[in-house]
Amino acid sequence: MTIKSSLSWAGRFAITLLGVSFLTFTLTSLIPGDPAEAMLSAMGNSPPPEVLAKARADLGLDKPFLERYLSWLSRAVRMDFGVSYFSKNTVLEDLADKFPATLKLAVLSLSLTVVISSITGLASAVRKGGVLDAVVRGISFTGISLPSFLVGLLLLYVVSLKFQLLPVVSRTASGKALILPVATLTFAMSVKYTRQVRNLVLEELGKDYVLGARARGLSETRILVFHVLPNVLLPLVTLLGLSFGSLLGGTALVEVIFSWPGLGNHAIASITRRDYPVVQAYVLWLSSVYMFINLAVDVSYRLLDPRVRAGREAS
Repeated sequence: MTIKSSLSWAGRFAITLLGVSFLTFTLTSLIPGDPAEAMLSAMGNSPPPEVLAKARADLGLDKPFLERYLSWLSRAVRMDFGVSYFSKNTVLEDLADKFPATLKLAVLSLSLTVVISSITGLASAVRKGGVLDAVVRGISFTGISLPSFLVGLLLLYVVSLKFQLLPVVSRTASGKALILPVATLTFAMSVKYTRQVRNLVLEELGKDYVLGARARGLSETRILVFHVLPNVLLPLVTLLGLSFGSLLGGTALVEVIFSWPGLGNHAIASITRRDYPVVQAYVLWLSSVYMFINLAVDVSYRLLDPRVRAGREAS
């Protein structure tokens, strides 16, 4: 990546985050309800008007919208996103506390997805038209039709409630508590990527370089593993990158179902409690992750695919 393209990307990054921050601040301001009243009501009492007015003043909610936004923006550029209305910790402390649980879930789920979808997609393509291909395609079609939260609820009912093999609530982000959330996310992504791998493998098997490799006497296993599979995995880099970005942002529904102490669950709870500083910082975090992942995917394409690198150098 040249200096010119780096500056261009940095400019787009800054403009995008500015737009996202303004839109998020506007939408949170339009949400019905009073954050100060929600904060005081959480203590168990209905606050009198004078107490409520003081709380609004302390939180800066009595100021005009534009003044509040510019004040927040001036602090946000210094990585100061304020204090949570409920935990009384800084927003960054809360997000940093939840991030390891989400990262663990993301890495495990994506790693298993790559392994499972590569094996099943490759096997399905090689046995095209056979029993294995029919089974894999049937599972993939059914799995894609099922939303991830429904898969999670089914696993929760069967594994935890019916047979009581695993805990219902994830009190810690480790051990047995990992199994069901990881299984839910892995299944949801694997059925999608299995179809992608199968279609890409079938496309590659019909190309001239495969016919040439067979004519030179190379075994099918060697052709698949060392020639076809690398070319198949490269187009999946973009999709896997976007999936990883989504996972790092916290898969909210799955985390809520399993009470997983991650970013997504924390974001949903913050929206419910009208904890605006947390919501605003979370949306900026999610936007930043997606943009950095896109940049990483673009760079990886240039490094992994000589054709892309040669084309850009020529242009």
